[in-house]
Amino acid sequence: MLAMQGRLLLVNYHYVRDPKVYAYPGIHPLSPEQLRRQVGKLGSTLELLTPGEAEAYLLGRRPLDRPSALLTFDDGLVDHAWAAREILDPLHIKAVFFVCTRPLVEERALVVHKVHYLRATTEPEQFRREFLELLPGEWQGSELSSEQREAARRTYIYDRPEHGDLKYLINFVLPEHVVDAVTTGMFEGHEIDEAEFCRRTYMDANALRALEASGHRVEAHTHDHRPVTTLGPDESELMTRNVDVLTQVLGRRPTWISFPYGRDWALQPDPAAFCRRYGFQIGITLTGDWVRPEHRPYAVDRINTNEVDMVLAQVAEAGG
Repeated sequence: MLAMQGRLLLVNYHYVRDPKVYAYPGIHPLSPEQLRRQVGKLGSTLELLTPGEAEAYLLGRRPLDRPSALLTFDDGLVDHAWAAREILDPLHIKAVFFVCTRPLVEERALVVHKVHYLRATTEPEQFRREFLELLPGEWQGSELSSEQREAARRTYIYDRPEHGDLKYLINFVLPEHVVDAVTTGMFEGHEIDEAEFCRRTYMDANALRALEASGHRVEAHTHDHRPVTTLGPDESELMTRNVDVLTQVLGRRPTWISFPYGRDWALQPDPAAFCRRYGFQIGITLTGDWVRPEHRPYAVDRINTNEVDMVLAQVAEAGG
């Protein structure tokens, strides 16, 4: 147990919903019961910190006497408001919720969620066919290089290779505006109203304020969920918009950011400079490890929900 002393485990969640409602792979949710059980296991093994307690540790203002954990939720989904109200609050557990702002102010869904929903509700070969048919001519017949295929394997470690290749093509090879246009066209073809989809999928301003009022923390996750390495010349405008919208909604400026996708290849070469540019004190990655006392506050480690059991087994082995 001494080997774990002073360490913090950040755990990341996305969808929390019944997986049985989807006919095909695409959305990989944690069911509400699975979340309830996992939170119980974490709480019985580690000390669950509040956002304020975790912030004090991450900024070097307090040590930890025992292995601890902080729960985090990315993207700003309505699932998260339900999870906070029905699972976390009754247990007096507080979490950090990282929010993208495009759905909130534009009623336009994040591309990643349009892709997830279409894949989960469309037969796989039909999805592939429809997606590729709607690509602009210059992108027709796009293929991944061997290096890109290897990157896809590292990125989508929980997906079958052919699914990972297509997701990598969509998320990292095709320009964001191309995927946005194609998935919008697919929504129209499936008679899905995008504004209504946003209302069903994302928290509104009142839900975000209610989270903060109940002791949770709402923080930044970029405006439209693009990896910060791909923002290009419009980086400043998009990041400023994320910060400004959240400041207006919350009445305070966000001081944390969760980097979309979170792996090393999705981070700026100098995360500290990036964070300072927009007033962030803490930057959260998804690099699959404990936060140790010698951590860097601008590139903080975090694990995925799929990795929790393995990490808790390590704690048990160490005498936890």
